[in-house]
Amino acid sequence: MHSVTTYKDLSYYTGSEYHHKKHLLDLYIPQDTGTCAMLLFVHGGAWSIGDKSMHEHVGRALARKGIGTAVINYRLSPEVLYPDHCIDVTRAIQWSMNEAPHYIGTTGGICLMGHSAGAHLVALVSLHPEYRKHIPIKFIKGVVCISGIFDIPALMNTSFGRSIIPPAFGKNPHTWKDASPVYHVSGKSPPFLVMVAEKDPVILKAQSLRFHDVVPFSRHYILPGRNHFNSIHKFGKRGDTAASQVVTFIDDQYRVSSGSL
Repeated sequence: MHSVTTYKDLSYYTGSEYHHKKHLLDLYIPQDTGTCAMLLFVHGGAWSIGDKSMHEHVGRALARKGIGTAVINYRLSPEVLYPDHCIDVTRAIQWSMNEAPHYIGTTGGICLMGHSAGAHLVALVSLHPEYRKHIPIKFIKGVVCISGIFDIPALMNTSFGRSIIPPAFGKNPHTWKDASPVYHVSGKSPPFLVMVAEKDPVILKAQSLRFHDVVPFSRHYILPGRNHFNSIHKFGKRGDTAASQVVTFIDDQYRVSSGSL
């Protein structure tokens, strides 16, 4: 178990669209490891609420296990619409390519993780050609999705979907499909760990299983006894199984890419 060094409120983007609160990340670095694995975490909240400060426990839990972790903010709806959320996540990944080595040594790549809407964003950014063209093909080593949304048109068939999708994605069905990770899977997709809570809504459990089935390299894990919210709120705490699944998955991706397996 490592001690953790924390860097708060680092700006990952300072361009013309800079937001003084949303374009920030917190970095959690394990001490005495030299170069370590790197993960970027994106919070959920229906693309409209949430803050990195609510997920300090995620960064600390992973850093204690030897994984450098960036927990980011991003612009939220209704102030912005798709694709601005994805653009911000892409910017944070680019920051990780260029700046994270100053904190943890050269990474050679990164894993992504998100919960709920954040899981949707990391999946989409890792698959959609529009965002992948800004990221070297092998830089994303693996992606962890917890209780994610992968098919927006299907979610629009529910009253819940109809309440949260238009404020973030508008009312155009073509946009909904373009923003759905399941429609962008290819043979070049990175490995995925797709986790869902045992007590998640039925549609999220169905979407996670369908997404797992179409991704070429994917693991699927059901978090026993968890619901949509405590699947992340209890991450890394006593009785949690999610953190150990994530650490094993990340370790495996770094070993594979280094050729040690």
